[in-house]
Amino acid sequence: MTPFLCSTILFSLFWTQENAAHAGDFLTPSEKSQIEREDNVENRIRIYESASARIHRTIRTLIERQEFPELLPQLRAWQDLTAEAFRDIDRNIGRKKKSKNLIRFEIQLRKALLDLRNLKFQIPHEYQDEFESVLDRVDGVHKKLVDILFQS
Repeated sequence: MTPFLCSTILFSLFWTQENAAHAGDFLTPSEKSQIEREDNVENRIRIYESASARIHRTIRTLIERQEFPELLPQLRAWQDLTAEAFRDIDRNIGRKKKSKNLIRFEIQLRKALLDLRNLKFQIPHEYQDEFESVLDRVDGVHKKLVDILFQS
């Protein structure tokens, strides 16, 4: 009975970890709770902006401390966050009136991208490709948000 119990526990842990990756590892439990409770996309945008700023600060700190192995998961989290935010915004935002929260989120992304691009020379060569790739993907999301804001 003990081997069965151990294998069941291991399977449960593995299954939970696999599904957690799809549940939004880029959000804190508090942010996840706020997103799930919030019906208004305008308020969800503020949560996305806050999470993006938090991850940006973490990435910047890791670069300054030269803790590069921890950098890649944070970069991927930022990429996943911005992609999920765009999907939500694209499906739910009203396009007739410019959203002030979306404007603030766009500005935060633009400044964060500029800041991290300025730090790219502090990144070791073995992390450069992944770093650039993530910044390019986040920049792609940024451009899509600009399109939402300024389409006629």
